[in-house]
Amino acid sequence: MKSVTNHIETIFPLIAILEICLLISCEERFTPEIEGKDEKLLVVEGMITNLPGPYTVTLSVSSSPSEPFYTPISGYSVSIQDDAGNSETLSETDPGTYLTSLNGIQGISGRKYRLVLTSPEGKNYQTDYEMLNEPIKIDSVYAEIEYTQIDESPYQLPGYRFFVDAKEAQNDSTCFLWRLEETYQYESDFKIYFSYFDRIVHPVINKDTLKRCWLTEKIKGFYLTNTFSLSSPEVERFPFHLVPTDNRKLSIRYSLLTWQYVISKEAYIFWHKVIEQNTESDDLFTKQPYQIRGNIYNPTDNGETVLGYFLTAAVSQKRIFVNRPGYPIEMYYPKCELNINDYENYGWMFLGPAPPASNPLFVTEDANGERALTHQACVNCLLKGGTTEKPEFWIDY
Repeated sequence: MKSVTNHIETIFPLIAILEICLLISCEERFTPEIEGKDEKLLVVEGMITNLPGPYTVTLSVSSSPSEPFYTPISGYSVSIQDDAGNSETLSETDPGTYLTSLNGIQGISGRKYRLVLTSPEGKNYQTDYEMLNEPIKIDSVYAEIEYTQIDESPYQLPGYRFFVDAKEAQNDSTCFLWRLEETYQYESDFKIYFSYFDRIVHPVINKDTLKRCWLTEKIKGFYLTNTFSLSSPEVERFPFHLVPTDNRKLSIRYSLLTWQYVISKEAYIFWHKVIEQNTESDDLFTKQPYQIRGNIYNPTDNGETVLGYFLTAAVSQKRIFVNRPGYPIEMYYPKCELNINDYENYGWMFLGPAPPASNPLFVTEDANGERALTHQACVNCLLKGGTTEKPEFWIDY
């Protein structure tokens, strides 16, 4: 099995397409060129891929790392152009957010693309044309049990570590970037037997109404590597995130959607510098940690610093499902248990103000038929952030 180099992990917020926790695998080291710490600089973020749009470009003003604040910029003319003469001007849908139309320009492998901006004052900014390469398919994404030591705990916490294998690239020097999205199924601990509103206890016919939910979240950050030092341009067993068993994500069924981007060496170096700057910073939660020149510039003023990056990338994607780990793997997430207070609360609720029908109190029963008013998140899975509507892509066991 070929090595994919070492793994470094760090966390910090970005303001746009590539979000908070950054994880990277690499060998080279770069010295960040930190510029414009106190200036109000233009910050540009966006991308175009081979997948259908709409594509988003965001414009904002940089702020001091000591006092981070997001300030969008409105009123710009923003367009994406290709080397075949096609162009689309984006619409500003929110302050600082510019979108292509639903059936507008779409990236095509083999063509080159650039971003062109014009400020309300007539200042021009652009990127150079950059090739949109052919996408490289994901061979497989899979999970393996991994244990981590918990501080001051007698046991190691099990979980699933996810990995990716990519198909062999045609180019020996290929750069990859991955983004992830997770969806998991979970349940509340108790069924709902009654709902209380208007000072009346109403029996519930479907006691499982709010028992099972699904929650979809983007995994904050991205993963980055290259094939420069490999014997062949092929990625194997590249490690992604670890999902431990001390939360409900693995309690029933878990799905991971992986986007694999083939990016330019220049884009790789930019995002690598961002990570290094943040890794070496004392504050891992800087709002704008990337005072590093990207690929946007003022063609009439080379001395003007513009921050951010417009990414041209080929994308492939793959979704997998994993079930709750089987024996002997144990789950360590906290579970609700009825206690004396829950039974007493059922009586006390009649003395308080009656909730409306739109927001009732839900009551459960124990095996002996005793009613209890427990914490509502123990009977209502919506209160943990999910939805009772099964996703269209969801595949049951």
